[in-house]
Amino acid sequence: MIYHHLYNRYSNQKSIKAGIIGAGQYGTAVITQSLYNPLLEIPIIADYNLQAARRAYNYAGIQDSDIVETESYEKALRAIEGGKYVIVQDPSLLMKLPIDVIAEATGVPEAGALYGYEVRFI
Repeated sequence: MIYHHLYNRYSNQKSIKAGIIGAGQYGTAVITQSLYNPLLEIPIIADYNLQAARRAYNYAGIQDSDIVETESYEKALRAIEGGKYVIVQDPSLLMKLPIDVIAEATGVPEAGALYGYEVRFI
């Protein structure tokens, strides 16, 4: 994947923290690639199917002991700050956390439009 536009925008940072909405094929591909890319971290995934989100991290080689399942902002924040990976069902939680970018990867145009619209109001 080509990330140079993203890296140029955040060139003053050591790495970029991204959240993924949707743990299907595309979301899983981005997550697995991030482990081989020192400039990209994906500490949180939102998916209505928490098992799919967990599988995406597992497929990338992340152990269950490093994955925190929550719907709490505070718990998610502590987990990310502690170097853990977070899975949530509610995508709006990503919009409140200190991450640099959110990638919508559901494959559902209506979902992408809704999440893009929600970001304007946070």
